[in-house]
Amino acid sequence: MGIRFSRRISILAGVCAAFVATPSLAFDYQLGTLQTGVAETSGGHIGIVYNPSDRVFFSVAAKNTLDADVLKGSLRALTPKNGSTQTFYLTSLTASLYTAAGAFVSSIANITGAATEQTTTVEKLMAGNYYITVSGTAVDPKLGGDYALSLLSSQPAAAPGPAGILFVGGAAALMAARRRRQKAKAGLA
Repeated sequence: MGIRFSRRISILAGVCAAFVATPSLAFDYQLGTLQTGVAETSGGHIGIVYNPSDRVFFSVAAKNTLDADVLKGSLRALTPKNGSTQTFYLTSLTASLYTAAGAFVSSIANITGAATEQTTTVEKLMAGNYYITVSGTAVDPKLGGDYALSLLSSQPAAAPGPAGILFVGGAAALMAARRRRQKAKAGLA
């Protein structure tokens, strides 16, 4: 019985040591596929010892092979107050956009000091999977601070298609014919 008990204790000690040695883990949020023109919002509580950062995963759907989305990202540091006293808040807040493979795409925000919100537009975001890391430094690492992240996917302004070009060409031809008729009338009068 003594051998079994000591074996269980050593297993338990090993598991506890592995847990203590594990670095702080980011919380992961899944937004799914961003719909064009629909804002997706996420938020969290970061800057504390066990959660210094979050990751927000999303995808951009394929429209067609020529189109790329425009992503507008807005990051806001929230500062809740208890009366007139700030109870917990972030002194700095950053967000960066990466591909699913971990390649850096763009910085979304880098908020420090008195600033509380920053918005960035990322052009030509192709279809695929992406994630944003949000990290911050809290005044008190035991309390952390809150943030809100808003993402809006939109299509860039479309260039006129064949029908639009045909319409403009037809209108120009009609205007030229009208001008010729007016000149002819003026020359006869």
